[in-house]
Amino acid sequence: MLLHIKGRRRVQTRLVPPIVDSVNQGDSYVLVTASQIFVWIGELSNVIERSHAAKIAQSIFDKKDLGCKGATQIITVNSDSSLPNTQQEKKFWTFLGVNSNETSYIKGLMTLKFFVNIIY
Repeated sequence: MLLHIKGRRRVQTRLVPPIVDSVNQGDSYVLVTASQIFVWIGELSNVIERSHAAKIAQSIFDKKDLGCKGATQIITVNSDSSLPNTQQEKKFWTFLGVNSNETSYIKGLMTLKFFVNIIY
């Protein structure tokens, strides 16, 4: 289950398909699996989106909600991190259907897609 967190004044949380095409660098996301909770922070996301994503993840973790009964911690993945291919980031992308060899390529592709959407 992938939750998309977007907005500045009025933050919206939407359920989106858990695939790579649902993710962009301008927003934050919460990925909920049976055993883990990931907070993915887009490089261009704002502080309000980041904070809201953390709150949602913490609420899911505390209540063991949305089918996530086995999580022992919340894993935060910063897309603007200087370490682009951490184990947590690779795991996040694997849940979205990306081969572990393609994870470094995904970041550049998503940034390009974000700016193309702004232009058009």
